[in-house]
Amino acid sequence: MLTLGHTLVLGGREFTSHAVHVRCERAVAPGVGRLRVRLPYVGGLPAAVGDDVRLDLDSGDVAAGSATVFTGTITALRHGPAGVDVHAGDASWALAHYRPAITYEGQTAGGVVGALAGEAGASTATLDDGPTLPAYVADGATTGWEHIARLAAWSGADAYVTADGDVTLRARDASSVDAALRWGREVLAAGSTDAPLPASGVADAGEGPGPADDRPGAFRFTATGAPPAAPVAVRYRPGLRATDVTRVATTSWMTREATRRRPIELLTFLLPALGPGDLVEVRDAPVPLSLLQVRRVEHRVDAAGARTRIVARAGAGSDLLGQLGSLLGNPAGAVGGLL
Repeated sequence: MLTLGHTLVLGGREFTSHAVHVRCERAVAPGVGRLRVRLPYVGGLPAAVGDDVRLDLDSGDVAAGSATVFTGTITALRHGPAGVDVHAGDASWALAHYRPAITYEGQTAGGVVGALAGEAGASTATLDDGPTLPAYVADGATTGWEHIARLAAWSGADAYVTADGDVTLRARDASSVDAALRWGREVLAAGSTDAPLPASGVADAGEGPGPADDRPGAFRFTATGAPPAAPVAVRYRPGLRATDVTRVATTSWMTREATRRRPIELLTFLLPALGPGDLVEVRDAPVPLSLLQVRRVEHRVDAAGARTRIVARAGAGSDLLGQLGSLLGNPAGAVGGLL
């Protein structure tokens, strides 16, 4: 029988057997990382709002192993008859409460993400460059985390906070699998939805001087430098001030829209090492499942046991790339290079 374990660090004290309920959730931006832990009354709780939090989970299984699943700060302490509920948020929570008012010129998308994270006091890990932006205005009407989610979308990348609390911007890479799961072994339940692709394409339009071959004085332009033919719809995004950035943003949006219509949900036993952005392969499933990209992970530990709930999106196969290429008016290979 597997022996579950956890280590919760609040302030400067470790709790290894006290938690009676644990719920940890992390997600790709704009999703926010949250932690809720219920502790029985253990005397004076050596922690206060704003203190550091770290949670390690051990599944008791050699293959699944143990890992840090959350690093953040306490956002609230709720006292009740059953004990104390500790609420915490990671760096995405801090960025979701930060409203910048600054303009960045001539920086890459990754550079802007790093600067926004630094302004909010968050550390960073891998930050892929992405496209170079002539100018990006981070206005106070939008939170820092929403800006980062937008920059990730324009880059064809995913933004999330690692289990160690670092902001990450990573381009999609389908060349390697982070976890190989099997139906009936790790996977307890699965469900998938398959919906048709949008009937018409979409082209992003930016604001600024058009390309050299565009008509003189053009102020709004698309990835091709000219207005698209119907029935392609135009999404106006003033922040897209270069043709190459507009092209990447258009392709990225179409890819996300197509995969969003193929949501996958998995229920597994506790998999502490799994996180948002990971690529997962599921074998021997009773429903058709391709390579999956994890969008949200929720770990739960309570009296009923321990399990992990995964929300993922299907990977893009050659059939999807072909349809995307026809909608965008570009070869499918151009789309495949961004996945």
